[in-house]
Amino acid sequence: MWEWTLDWYDTYQMPCDNCADITDTSGSSRVVRGGFFDSGVASYLRSASRGGSYPVYDYVYIGARCAGTNL
Repeated sequence: MWEWTLDWYDTYQMPCDNCADITDTSGSSRVVRGGFFDSGVASYLRSASRGGSYPVYDYVYIGARCAGTNL
């Protein structure tokens, strides 16, 4: 299952230092990461796959997870 991230979708800038793109709201799609077992594209089977998707639509193969740290 793909998972939503907070980043707006764009190409990576190199060199990169803390590359999260959470402040640029001009983008229209958010980054999704993960894999999709039912895809015909081999690279989408990797859990490290990265793509962009529009958050205004519902997709059955994109979800979310809660994550936290013990600081």
